[in-house]
Amino acid sequence: MQKRTNAVAVYPEYLADLNTLVCPSNPAGANALELWDQGQTPSSLWSGDGEVIQPFANDGIVQPCEVYEHPYIYFGWLVEQRMTDDKVNPLTGNTNAQDFEINIKALLAKLDSAPEEAIKTTEEDFELPEGTGSGDGKLIYRLREGIERFLITDVNDPASTARAQSEIGVMWDTISDDEAFHFNHVPGGSNVLYLDGHVAFLKLANKYGNTFPMNQGGFVLHEFSHMKYEEEEDDEDDN
Repeated sequence: MQKRTNAVAVYPEYLADLNTLVCPSNPAGANALELWDQGQTPSSLWSGDGEVIQPFANDGIVQPCEVYEHPYIYFGWLVEQRMTDDKVNPLTGNTNAQDFEINIKALLAKLDSAPEEAIKTTEEDFELPEGTGSGDGKLIYRLREGIERFLITDVNDPASTARAQSEIGVMWDTISDDEAFHFNHVPGGSNVLYLDGHVAFLKLANKYGNTFPMNQGGFVLHEFSHMKYEEEEDDEDDN
Protein backbone atom coordinates (compact mmCIF):
# COMPACT_ATOMS: atom_id res chain seq x y z
CA MET A 1 0.00 0.00 0.00
CA GLN A 2 1.91 3.00 -1.21
CA LYS A 3 0.41 6.08 0.31
CA ARG A 4 0.58 8.58 -2.50
CA THR A 5 -1.22 11.01 -4.71
CA ASN A 6 -1.93 10.02 -8.29
CA ALA A 7 0.82 11.99 -10.04
CA VAL A 8 -0.64 11.09 -13.43
CA ALA A 9 -3.72 13.15 -12.50
CA VAL A 10 -1.81 16.29 -11.49
CA TYR A 11 1.41 16.35 -13.53
CA PRO A 12 2.14 18.43 -15.53
CA GLU A 13 -1.21 20.26 -15.82
CA TYR A 14 -1.59 21.18 -12.12
CA LEU A 15 1.94 20.52 -10.85
CA ALA A 16 4.56 21.75 -13.30
CA ASP A 17 7.71 20.83 -11.34
CA LEU A 18 8.03 17.51 -9.47
CA ASN A 19 10.96 18.92 -7.49
CA THR A 20 8.43 20.78 -5.35
CA LEU A 21 7.57 17.36 -3.88
CA VAL A 22 11.14 16.79 -2.67
CA CYS A 23 11.92 17.92 0.89
CA PRO A 24 15.13 20.04 1.06
CA SER A 25 16.12 18.02 4.14
CA ASN A 26 15.56 14.67 2.45
CA PRO A 27 18.60 12.46 3.27
CA ALA A 28 18.36 10.55 -0.02
CA GLY A 29 18.07 11.99 -3.54
CA ALA A 30 18.48 15.76 -3.77
CA ASN A 31 15.97 16.18 -6.60
CA ALA A 32 13.13 14.37 -8.33
CA LEU A 33 15.40 12.66 -10.87
CA GLU A 34 17.76 11.22 -8.24
CA LEU A 35 14.94 10.22 -5.93
CA TRP A 36 12.41 8.61 -8.26
CA ASP A 37 14.22 7.74 -11.49
CA GLN A 38 17.66 6.80 -10.15
CA GLY A 39 16.45 5.21 -6.91
CA GLN A 40 18.47 7.20 -4.36
CA THR A 41 15.83 6.46 -1.76
CA PRO A 42 15.05 4.20 1.22
CA SER A 43 11.71 3.31 -0.35
CA SER A 44 10.64 -0.32 -0.60
CA LEU A 45 10.07 0.24 -4.32
CA TRP A 46 13.82 -0.30 -4.69
CA SER A 47 15.53 -3.41 -3.30
CA GLY A 48 18.34 -3.16 -0.79
CA ASP A 49 21.02 -4.18 -3.29
CA GLY A 50 20.00 -1.49 -5.77
CA GLU A 51 18.19 -3.81 -8.16
CA VAL A 52 15.63 -1.75 -10.06
CA ILE A 53 12.05 -2.97 -10.09
CA GLN A 54 10.48 0.02 -11.90
CA PRO A 55 10.15 -0.55 -15.65
CA PHE A 56 11.04 3.06 -16.54
CA ALA A 57 13.92 3.59 -14.10
CA ASN A 58 17.21 5.20 -15.12
CA ASP A 59 15.86 6.57 -18.38
CA GLY A 60 16.68 10.16 -17.39
CA ILE A 61 13.01 11.12 -17.07
CA VAL A 62 10.76 11.11 -14.01
CA GLN A 63 7.61 9.34 -15.15
CA PRO A 64 4.47 10.21 -13.11
CA CYS A 65 4.04 6.54 -12.18
CA GLU A 66 7.47 6.62 -10.49
CA VAL A 67 6.39 9.23 -7.93
CA TYR A 68 5.73 7.42 -4.66
CA GLU A 69 5.70 7.78 -0.89
CA HIS A 70 9.18 9.19 -0.14
CA PRO A 71 9.99 11.78 1.05
CA TYR A 72 6.38 12.66 1.95
CA ILE A 73 3.46 10.49 3.00
CA TYR A 74 -0.06 11.04 1.75
CA PHE A 75 -2.85 8.89 3.16
CA GLY A 76 -6.15 9.49 1.44
CA TRP A 77 -8.50 8.71 4.34
CA LEU A 78 -9.48 10.78 7.36
CA VAL A 79 -7.60 9.77 10.51
CA GLU A 80 -8.59 11.32 13.83
CA GLN A 81 -6.27 11.55 16.81
CA ARG A 82 -8.70 9.38 18.79
CA MET A 83 -8.30 6.52 16.32
CA THR A 84 -4.58 6.21 17.09
CA ASP A 85 -4.34 6.63 20.87
CA ASP A 86 -3.90 3.96 23.56
CA LYS A 87 -7.36 4.23 25.13
CA VAL A 88 -9.35 1.00 25.25
CA ASN A 89 -12.36 0.73 22.95
CA PRO A 90 -15.12 -0.96 24.99
CA LEU A 91 -16.71 -2.35 21.82
CA THR A 92 -13.62 -4.32 20.81
CA GLY A 93 -11.53 -4.67 23.95
CA ASN A 94 -8.51 -3.37 22.01
CA THR A 95 -6.81 -0.03 22.27
CA ASN A 96 -7.77 2.39 19.54
CA ALA A 97 -4.26 2.06 18.09
CA GLN A 98 -4.63 -1.73 17.91
CA ASP A 99 -7.97 -1.38 16.14
CA PHE A 100 -6.38 1.10 13.75
CA GLU A 101 -3.63 -1.38 12.84
CA ILE A 102 -6.19 -4.14 12.24
CA ASN A 103 -8.28 -1.82 10.07
CA ILE A 104 -5.31 -0.64 8.02
CA LYS A 105 -4.35 -4.26 7.40
CA ALA A 106 -7.88 -4.91 6.10
CA LEU A 107 -7.64 -1.84 3.87
CA LEU A 108 -4.29 -3.07 2.54
CA ALA A 109 -5.84 -6.42 1.63
CA LYS A 110 -8.56 -4.61 -0.30
CA LEU A 111 -6.02 -2.47 -2.14
CA ASP A 112 -4.08 -5.61 -3.01
CA SER A 113 -7.08 -7.20 -4.71
CA ALA A 114 -8.05 -7.18 -8.38
CA PRO A 115 -7.17 -3.85 -10.07
CA GLU A 116 -10.80 -2.83 -10.65
CA GLU A 117 -11.70 -3.50 -7.01
CA ALA A 118 -8.57 -1.75 -5.73
CA ILE A 119 -9.28 1.38 -7.77
CA LYS A 120 -12.88 1.42 -6.57
CA THR A 121 -11.66 1.16 -2.96
CA THR A 122 -9.41 4.21 -3.33
CA GLU A 123 -12.39 6.33 -4.34
CA GLU A 124 -14.73 5.45 -1.49
CA ASP A 125 -15.18 5.49 2.27
CA PHE A 126 -14.00 2.20 3.77
CA GLU A 127 -16.27 0.20 6.08
CA LEU A 128 -14.83 -0.86 9.45
CA PRO A 129 -16.16 -2.57 12.58
CA GLU A 130 -18.64 -0.41 14.48
CA GLY A 131 -16.99 2.11 16.80
CA THR A 132 -13.55 2.01 15.18
CA GLY A 133 -14.03 4.46 12.33
CA SER A 134 -14.29 8.21 11.93
CA GLY A 135 -16.51 9.88 14.51
CA ASP A 136 -16.77 6.59 16.46
CA GLY A 137 -18.71 5.14 13.54
CA LYS A 138 -18.07 2.28 11.13
CA LEU A 139 -16.47 4.16 8.23
CA ILE A 140 -13.09 5.71 7.64
CA TYR A 141 -13.92 8.61 5.35
CA ARG A 142 -12.11 9.26 2.09
CA LEU A 143 -10.60 12.75 2.17
CA ARG A 144 -12.65 15.22 0.16
CA GLU A 145 -13.91 18.78 0.29
CA GLY A 146 -16.14 19.35 3.33
CA ILE A 147 -15.39 15.99 4.97
CA GLU A 148 -14.68 17.75 8.28
CA ARG A 149 -18.44 18.28 8.70
CA PHE A 150 -18.77 14.64 9.71
CA LEU A 151 -16.66 15.33 12.80
CA ILE A 152 -18.68 18.28 14.09
CA THR A 153 -20.67 17.48 17.22
CA ASP A 154 -22.05 20.98 17.90
CA VAL A 155 -23.75 22.44 14.82
CA ASN A 156 -24.37 25.69 16.70
CA ASP A 157 -20.65 26.37 17.11
CA PRO A 158 -19.49 28.39 14.06
CA ALA A 159 -15.80 27.74 14.85
CA SER A 160 -16.13 23.96 14.94
CA THR A 161 -15.56 23.56 11.18
CA ALA A 162 -12.30 25.50 11.31
CA ARG A 163 -11.11 23.48 14.31
CA ALA A 164 -11.93 20.22 12.56
CA GLN A 165 -10.03 21.24 9.42
CA SER A 166 -7.00 22.30 11.44
CA GLU A 167 -6.76 18.89 13.11
CA ILE A 168 -6.94 16.60 10.04
CA GLY A 169 -3.50 15.66 8.75
CA VAL A 170 -3.30 15.26 4.98
CA MET A 171 0.41 14.91 4.15
CA TRP A 172 3.62 14.73 6.19
CA ASP A 173 7.33 13.95 6.12
CA THR A 174 8.22 10.27 6.03
CA ILE A 175 8.72 8.83 9.51
CA SER A 176 9.80 5.56 11.11
CA ASP A 177 9.93 4.18 14.63
CA ASP A 178 13.14 2.17 14.11
CA GLU A 179 15.11 3.61 11.17
CA ALA A 180 16.42 7.16 11.56
CA PHE A 181 17.45 7.46 7.89
CA HIS A 182 13.78 7.51 6.91
CA PHE A 183 13.34 10.87 8.63
CA ASN A 184 13.74 14.06 6.66
CA HIS A 185 14.31 15.89 9.96
CA VAL A 186 16.62 14.01 12.32
CA PRO A 187 16.57 13.39 15.29
CA GLY A 188 12.85 13.04 14.86
CA GLY A 189 10.13 15.31 13.65
CA SER A 190 7.78 15.95 10.77
CA ASN A 191 6.13 18.84 8.99
CA VAL A 192 2.41 18.09 8.73
CA LEU A 193 0.06 19.66 6.19
CA TYR A 194 -3.48 19.93 7.55
CA LEU A 195 -6.79 20.10 5.73
CA ASP A 196 -7.14 23.85 6.32
CA GLY A 197 -3.83 24.46 4.53
CA HIS A 198 -1.59 25.27 7.50
CA VAL A 199 1.63 23.38 8.24
CA ALA A 200 2.96 22.56 11.70
CA PHE A 201 6.16 20.81 12.80
CA LEU A 202 5.56 17.95 15.23
CA LYS A 203 8.42 16.52 17.29
CA LEU A 204 8.68 12.84 18.11
CA ALA A 205 8.49 12.27 21.87
CA ASN A 206 7.14 8.73 22.09
CA LYS A 207 4.94 6.73 19.76
CA TYR A 208 2.01 6.49 22.18
CA GLY A 209 1.61 10.03 23.52
CA ASN A 210 2.21 12.10 20.43
CA THR A 211 -0.22 13.70 18.02
CA PHE A 212 -1.04 11.83 14.81
CA PRO A 213 0.84 11.25 12.56
CA MET A 214 3.83 11.44 14.91
CA ASN A 215 2.56 8.52 16.96
CA GLN A 216 1.83 4.83 16.65
CA GLY A 217 -0.78 5.44 13.96
CA GLY A 218 1.77 7.15 11.71
CA PHE A 219 4.24 4.33 12.25
CA VAL A 220 1.59 1.75 11.35
CA LEU A 221 1.04 3.51 8.02
CA HIS A 222 4.77 3.64 7.41
CA GLU A 223 5.29 -0.06 8.09
CA PHE A 224 2.33 -1.12 5.97
CA SER A 225 3.66 0.96 3.07
CA HIS A 226 6.57 -1.52 2.90
CA MET A 227 4.67 -4.73 3.54
CA LYS A 228 3.55 -5.58 0.00
CA TYR A 229 7.04 -5.38 -1.47
CA GLU A 230 8.60 -7.26 1.45
CA GLU A 231 6.09 -10.09 0.93
CA GLU A 232 7.01 -10.21 -2.77
CA GLU A 233 10.70 -10.44 -1.84
CA ASP A 234 9.97 -13.32 0.57
CA ASP A 235 8.07 -15.18 -2.17
CA GLU A 236 10.99 -14.80 -4.57
CA ASP A 237 13.44 -16.06 -1.91
CA ASP A 238 11.27 -19.14 -1.34
CA ASN A 239 11.39 -19.91 -5.02
